[in-house]
Amino acid sequence: MKNNQGTVLIIVLIILTGLAAIASRLSQFVLYDHALANLNKRTTQSKIFAESGENLAVKLLRNNLSATSAARKHTLEELTIIWQAIMDSFKSEDFSIQIVDENSFFPINNIFSSTDDTRKRALYHQQILKNILVNLMKQNGYAGTEENAYEMADEMLNSMLIWGGQIAPDAEELKKYLALPVRCFPPERPFENPQELNLIAWPQTIDQTLIHNIINGTDNGKGLIDIVSVWSSGPMNIVFLEPVVVRSLYDGQNQAGDFLQQILLKRTSKENLNETAWYREIFESFAQNVPSQSIVSHSSRVFRFHIRVGAGNNNISMVSICTIYDNYIKWKYKNIQ
Repeated sequence: MKNNQGTVLIIVLIILTGLAAIASRLSQFVLYDHALANLNKRTTQSKIFAESGENLAVKLLRNNLSATSAARKHTLEELTIIWQAIMDSFKSEDFSIQIVDENSFFPINNIFSSTDDTRKRALYHQQILKNILVNLMKQNGYAGTEENAYEMADEMLNSMLIWGGQIAPDAEELKKYLALPVRCFPPERPFENPQELNLIAWPQTIDQTLIHNIINGTDNGKGLIDIVSVWSSGPMNIVFLEPVVVRSLYDGQNQAGDFLQQILLKRTSKENLNETAWYREIFESFAQNVPSQSIVSHSSRVFRFHIRVGAGNNNISMVSICTIYDNYIKWKYKNIQ
């Protein structure tokens, strides 16, 4: 009888231990489920806050674009401060934004042409790009002749045109691609990301370290990746255009430095935010053809937003790009993480 009682007691203890383990496991599942629900709720709320911040930025930019007087115009830095003050009034989240003017970069995909109508524009942008490459060579210590620099720029341009499908690659060119650390063939389309410049099989006749520095930049200055846009098709906003691109609007090198300094000096005046005459006069004073307003302008329409909601590890980030027209917005890209 005592043996039976002992056996029953052991069985009961085993059952109770099992039930306790099951209860503990169920409790963990409940806690996990609760935590996941809170995370989903917070993520949803943060996404709504981020989109609210995005809409506010668009409204501020649209009002700024429609301002008819220089006194009512704001720089992107001033608009960022206004945006921050409004978003901080929510007092429930940490917010930050970076507004990037895509028209302040060189529209690299304009070097490609798909029709006869865009061929003239493509040739014009190809010449600007060659000037940019030569200026970046000098920035990185190239001490050769200007003639040799432009020959190398021509070779680099042809490599980009092969990537974009404007020039058909021959067998030797394809072999170069297969020898790269990241093997691929030219996709025969415009650039979708500036980082694709690092996937091109560049001419072996040019020092590869020099090419790497031209593309990626060094302590001496920005690289090509940092001054081009794959989202903008122009016009370039000369008020905020990257200095090396401004310099490259000058056809040649003899007075390019003086030309750049004149532009940089004049564009600091807020009155010039609404004017075109000032930069047209500078082009004419240096005996340069004045670019059409489809190439160079004094305003921007394409903007990139980097918005962060939350702090530390508990945050979400949103990157979005849009073109702001008078009556509507065209979204080009949006990613939330």
